Amino acid sequence: LDAVRLQIDGQLVAHYLYSAKELQALRKGGVQRIYVGNVATGDHKLDVLVDGKLEGGADFSRTGQFTFRKEVKPKMVGLTLSGPQSGNAPIKLGDW
Repeated sequence: LDAVRLQIDGQLVAHYLYSAKELQALRKGGVQRIYVGNVATGDHKLDVLVDGKLEGGADFSRTGQFTFRKEVKPKMVGLTLSGPQSGNAPIKLGDW
């Protein structure tokens, strides 16, 4: 994992480059708050782009497209990222 970009309804809301120390913490189960903001009530599209390198040094890129519904009350969503060789879906969206 090198970087994560988030777009909500086609607008870039977060772009984060990770340090080696941050990656180590994430691999141990760490959690990062990557975006906090206000979105209007209703349905929204979330695009996630993940860039990184494989063990052999080759570049890889994964994308995920999700929809979520924002109600009047606060909404928190979580993204789970898995490596390309984990056997899991590379990007998953869930409620927190």
